[in-house]
Amino acid sequence: MTEESGRKFIHSADADSALREIRDTFGPGRRIVTFLGYSSSGYEDRAAVEALLMGHLEKLDPLVDVVCSGATEVGIGIVYRFAKLAHWPRAFDTMGIVSSTAKKQQVRFDADVDFVFLIEDDRWGGYVDQGGTPSPSSRVMVDASDALIFIGGGEISRDEFDYAARQGKQLHFDAADMNHNTAITKAQRKGEAAPTDFKGAVHERAQKDA
Repeated sequence: MTEESGRKFIHSADADSALREIRDTFGPGRRIVTFLGYSSSGYEDRAAVEALLMGHLEKLDPLVDVVCSGATEVGIGIVYRFAKLAHWPRAFDTMGIVSSTAKKQQVRFDADVDFVFLIEDDRWGGYVDQGGTPSPSSRVMVDASDALIFIGGGEISRDEFDYAARQGKQLHFDAADMNHNTAITKAQRKGEAAPTDFKGAVHERAQKDA
């Protein structure tokens, strides 16, 4: 374990080690509630997402629930700031689960995340094959969680939603558009046609269970 700017970093060699380290860090009786959605794509209606986050956090107990997300400060990472508001009887403990790729690419981690679990992974997450095998970071994200709350989300989040459903995890989904301008710009950079649907891949997957 290392410390940096008040955060504790735990670098795990594999998914099983990470899951043990997470359990050892928080101990029995704690519940990990993970928030997933868009990251670099951002949100079209940020105010609406912030209201959703506050509504979900209002239902949690800072003495029991640990707020988890992907450790970075973009997109759904705004949940960390809300988890540390003086509004609560006490601040939530916060953690992030993220691929080691984030460290290699020098991605900025959110200032309000207490513990960052870096999972050795050569990709950002999602399925690694057509059989639905999750990458190490996605496996830890889902398996470590007691409940998962999705607010929108792209392809990696879609795979994590699907894997969580297969595992029988407690799931909640709120529809939300990704940032339209960002999505259009990304498509243009790839030489693709501009998208006309901004609801994201998780929305399509969630509809199957509706």
